[in-house]
Amino acid sequence: MQPKKTLYQIQADKKRISALGTLEGTPRLHSEAFKAIIPLFQPFQTMSRPQVSNCLAHKESEQTFDSYIKSSYNKVTEDRKIIYIQPLEETINQEFLDTLKLFVSAYFKGVEVYIKGKLDIEKLGAESRINQTTGKIQYNAVQVLKSLESHVPSDAYCLMTICKTDLYPRPEWDYSQFYSFYLLINVSSWTCFAS
Repeated sequence: MQPKKTLYQIQADKKRISALGTLEGTPRLHSEAFKAIIPLFQPFQTMSRPQVSNCLAHKESEQTFDSYIKSSYNKVTEDRKIIYIQPLEETINQEFLDTLKLFVSAYFKGVEVYIKGKLDIEKLGAESRINQTTGKIQYNAVQVLKSLESHVPSDAYCLMTICKTDLYPRPEWDYSQFYSFYLLINVSSWTCFAS
């Protein structure tokens, strides 16, 4: 029996660079930063084709930087300028949360960042399963996000939820490290970084 083919396409350097687009209308500092990283693409080895169960093996629509700028992406406004970090497990320690807050604050200059009290991912009502490869529990990322819609404060730029348990967005996918919903809520699993 032949292995199932994946939809993932390995992109050449030229195509990856062209995805940046013209950078027209981009603030000068951002434009300069993008132009500075282009030469850095060359030394990195192109990743190999992922296995069928990997989230990268599934077709997603392509997006260039230009098409992103023209889209209705989530923007910081006077009314919505706070990033809330929502831990979903008691085992996520305060040192990690404080470090994450520092990084998020540095990346999103001028945006306030708050750490919310911990929620229990097990009590959110999302389906779970045991991953056949790892033998570890995983939660359905889509259901986790839907259960958190009512937890998004009205002044939130976004609710950034984190867990150490693995996630999957669809039954046929093996895992997904990051998943977002309506550009306002995201959930990310840090299981691959856990010791």
